[in-house]
Amino acid sequence: MISEEDIDNAERTLEFIAPSVWERVMGTQGRREFATLVVDAGHDAEAEWMIAQISAGMVQPGRLCNYQTGSDMRRATVAEASESIRAAADDGGCGVIIIDGIACYVD
Repeated sequence: MISEEDIDNAERTLEFIAPSVWERVMGTQGRREFATLVVDAGHDAEAEWMIAQISAGMVQPGRLCNYQTGSDMRRATVAEASESIRAAADDGGCGVIIIDGIACYVD
């Protein structure tokens, strides 16, 4: 069961990260609902907020880089950036994902 404290903490984290963007993406409604979904799904609030900003087109996805060489491959898609952010939140690493058989991360 999700505690009110967990939801409050997620909401505060999301509001702290970028209050003006938070208002533009979520408006005055839906903030608590979003925070509840984040906690319920077991996701990191900061990671989910970054994904929300990218998905809303407010922040551009970073560059897709080869994990082995560090070389810049191209601009990451929204889906690749989201996957890399979640991977980093889950394992504490740089967010390695596999694209076309190549270990990559989004910088």
